Amino acid sequence: MKNRIKKSFLIIFIISISFLIVDFFISSYLLKSSNSIYKKKKYGYYELSNSYKGFEIFGSTIYKVFTDKYGFRSATNSNLKEKYNIIFLGDSATYGMMNWEESLPGIFQIISNQKVLNAGVPSYSPTTYLHRYKKALEYELLKNNHIVIIALDISDVQDEAGHWMDPDYFDLNNVNHPINMSAFNTSSEGSEERFHIKKWIIDNFKFSIMIYRMIKFYSTGYDYLEPIFNTSRSAFTWKDFNQLNKLKATEGNNYTRGYLPLGVEGGLKKIKKKLIEINKIVKSNNGKGIYLFTYPWPAQVKYKDNFGWLSFVNSICFEINCLGSVDIIEDIIEISNNNNNWYKEIFLNGDIHLNSYGNKIAAEKILNKLKSNN
Repeated sequence: MKNRIKKSFLIIFIISISFLIVDFFISSYLLKSSNSIYKKKKYGYYELSNSYKGFEIFGSTIYKVFTDKYGFRSATNSNLKEKYNIIFLGDSATYGMMNWEESLPGIFQIISNQKVLNAGVPSYSPTTYLHRYKKALEYELLKNNHIVIIALDISDVQDEAGHWMDPDYFDLNNVNHPINMSAFNTSSEGSEERFHIKKWIIDNFKFSIMIYRMIKFYSTGYDYLEPIFNTSRSAFTWKDFNQLNKLKATEGNNYTRGYLPLGVEGGLKKIKKKLIEINKIVKSNNGKGIYLFTYPWPAQVKYKDNFGWLSFVNSICFEINCLGSVDIIEDIIEISNNNNNWYKEIFLNGDIHLNSYGNKIAAEKILNKLKSNN
């Protein structure tokens, strides 16, 4: 009996070690592939690499990524130069943390039968949208009378308040790109070391971590939606500004990370300023104009908006005489009123991004708005 138990433990041990070894090599490859997508520059700034072909891993999802020779995400690895009538500016929700054909620009391209330039980059915001649009103009990728669709979301406020700054904020010379404040964040040596160890384990044992999280979520009763709904990153529409302005945007955890140095109000003002700048450049470069598109994080569906995010966006659209404002926040709130499983139906499970169905809702509404304006 003892020998049988020892033999069973030995088999389990060998299988576990073998799994960890395989997991390490596959995860390391995927990590290297994911990191290769991004081209890093001075002071924390980054762009997409040129002519990339490979895989990216996001949470439990692995998907293909292609970029063109100018560093814009594309449907294929073709390096032919094209001119586009429509450009999407945005962050990860525009870039698409999924296969191209499931992303917002991908679905829009399919249903509209028009090729679009996807200028989205994860964790970007209006300061970097402006830089991205200038790059498209520099490479002459846009047709005369082109349309710019800017996807705004709640996270842009924190990013503008404390992540992305212009070089003159630090009085830096010879820097022609935005500055990421995360590059200047300092932590205690001990916590920094623990962070790197934890990150190394998560990055290099992806599948083991997925299994661990599944056990944690489904066996211990852990509420994995709680940090998704209550992240400070999407809290300014329902939480007091004074509570959110206590810490820097680059410090703290998922719940406490703040909005300093500019604060919530400073982030909102900066969004408006950058959208006005983009609009002026569009008009001075033979563009037809811009549409402002807004979509919710899960918190904006669950909690009442005490700020008036849509009114804020609409007021900017009116001031700059934009081509139109399109939102799906109210559409998704209406779905949630009739469907208790609205989160899983519309968002990537365990995440704040829209899934392919949510992106389809968005793409169809944007297309209908464009058609109604013709």
